[in-house]
Amino acid sequence: MDIGSRGPDANFVGQGEFFGGTIDEPAIFTNALSPSDIAVLYAAAVYTIQFTASPTNGVAPLTVQFDCPSVDSGVNAITQWNWNFGDATTGTLQSPAHNYTNDGQFFPSLIVTNSLGLTLSAPGQTVTVVSYSGLVLNGNFESEISPAGRCPATPATLLWTMVS
Repeated sequence: MDIGSRGPDANFVGQGEFFGGTIDEPAIFTNALSPSDIAVLYAAAVYTIQFTASPTNGVAPLTVQFDCPSVDSGVNAITQWNWNFGDATTGTLQSPAHNYTNDGQFFPSLIVTNSLGLTLSAPGQTVTVVSYSGLVLNGNFESEISPAGRCPATPATLLWTMVS
């Protein structure tokens, strides 16, 4: 069959089948979609979920509180939560607290299922955990020290002014 004889918009779907649409159409379905199929495809593209994490950085061990709403952006109830905390551990609570014991950068994520049976996913903020802060807690005063805990060669003189 000569493609040129069908015009510039001619597209051949398969042997003996001819589609007269344009090539930029997103999908060709051999069977018509039912209204429920269309609703599922639409919902998957429209509904979203988000979560928060606090704090997102600190010294190990660091306990981070994750919070997720009980509904998605379409106000559909969330029926299942699947957390990946980014450190090879997982959880299934709605709003878990997670303890990071190793230092590093972690990329938590969440996959939920809503009451329509749709699966939605959400990446989270990066959680950064360090094993040493470089600060020594001393009353309500904090002072920098060297990472190895060594004092400088020349002693420093500090003058404290107390303010009430």
